Amino acid sequence: EKGNPDFHLLMRRDQSSNPMLINIMSEDLPATYAVFDICMKDGKDLTDLPLSKRKAILEKLIDESPRLQKIHYTDDGLGLWSFIMNRHLEGVVAKKANSSYEAGKRSGSWMKIKNFKTQDCVIVGFSQEKRILSALALAAYQNGKLRFLGKVGTGFKQSLLQELYDQLKGITIDEPSFKVPSHYKGITWVQPKLACEVQYLEFGSDGMLRSPSFLRLRNDKPLNQCILEIPEDKKLESKDSYTKMAS
Repeated sequence: EKGNPDFHLLMRRDQSSNPMLINIMSEDLPATYAVFDICMKDGKDLTDLPLSKRKAILEKLIDESPRLQKIHYTDDGLGLWSFIMNRHLEGVVAKKANSSYEAGKRSGSWMKIKNFKTQDCVIVGFSQEKRILSALALAAYQNGKLRFLGKVGTGFKQSLLQELYDQLKGITIDEPSFKVPSHYKGITWVQPKLACEVQYLEFGSDGMLRSPSFLRLRNDKPLNQCILEIPEDKKLESKDSYTKMAS
């Protein structure tokens, strides 16, 4: 979409195993293979070469096309980060120019820097898959009505879980007042009484928060000020595509 990668569409391609459907999606949702490194050439192992030399080899080998591209690189980190912010992209990987390719390891010479955003949310439910409180169901106001944003299951301090559960268990309800995608199961719904702040990478085209992490409760935040904040260039699926779910 407008030159930006779309994780949600990529997962639709990646998770299909039906040959006929794969052929159809290759036309309707074409994917681009992006090459960022080279580990071997003509039977010779290149992993011990510095990254700068591997990149130089790669530059000579790859002829780009609409479906095959090289990951371009720069030493202007601040300029690149400004571009990432302006385009609402996920982030960058910073690599030392003299680093080798360490297969299967987390290298101290390579670092992911993610472009996290934050969103104030209304807590509308919880689930208990693995502990007393495994995840919170979230929503935010859009045009005066709550819109479901998915669940957050990371970032909690252990000491907060019992406190949250004690507050939520007394305000449970049978079902929410808003529409929820049908694959969200096992949620205990609650009255919208509490607010929290989460960080996330992006909104998927399905309207759900991608990679959210809990930051803090927002007892200072009026619930009606938890407004859905979506980048202007980000299109979400219509609410009509949601189906009401019975928990």
